Amino acid sequence: MDTVRLTPEEQAARRKRSRAIAVMLLAFMALVFGVTLANLRNGAQLPSMRWEGVETP
Repeated sequence: MDTVRLTPEEQAARRKRSRAIAVMLLAFMALVFGVTLANLRNGAQLPSMRWEGVETP
């Protein structure tokens, strides 16, 4: 089986791309976490959690 050998420049580009993707993923996760915390602090509920006949304070 043949393996592909990357040049040092290609390896550096791959590392740079991987780090950029990791940073973007972490930023997205932090955003989702922050929005979730904000919604929980405001007492937001999912539509499926609202029961008929039950009043919320």
